[in-house]
Amino acid sequence: MEQRNRNLKYYHVFTKGQIRSFIVALLVLSMGFNSCSSEPENTPNESVKYPYTFLSVQKEIRELDGKANVMRLYVAKPPVNFDSLKLFCLQEKRNWEDGVVNLVVFFDNEKNAVFPPNITGGYVEASTLKHVMAEYQYMSFNGWRKLTCYEKNEYESVANQIDLRDN
Repeated sequence: MEQRNRNLKYYHVFTKGQIRSFIVALLVLSMGFNSCSSEPENTPNESVKYPYTFLSVQKEIRELDGKANVMRLYVAKPPVNFDSLKLFCLQEKRNWEDGVVNLVVFFDNEKNAVFPPNITGGYVEASTLKHVMAEYQYMSFNGWRKLTCYEKNEYESVANQIDLRDN
């Protein structure tokens, strides 16, 4: 009995006014509080025109199983909007039908966009890394995906990485 009374002292009775205020706050938040924000929505929207230009795609057939690894090159003019890039990658991934390993590389301009000798080996030359603005990697066989974005470029900036999951 003593234990039960000790727990009751933390019990709080809410008044009708407090409950009403809480409900109003929940309604305001659920009715689009974010609509005043300049941030993009949390789900991809196919009608949105994203500021990324598709350049080329290259497939590399795997000797192990005959399936393809795929790399796509895009231009993303600096500065890159990380939130917009997340939504773009999620939307584009929905259109991919092939590729065990899918890589998307965003360059600062078209003339600097090149494929590496080995798609899954990535870039190693400083002259190329200085023009990579972001990278998206998706492994279809295990669902692993990561978006990496750079403030300036891959060579001179710290990587800002997130695990991208579909909602």
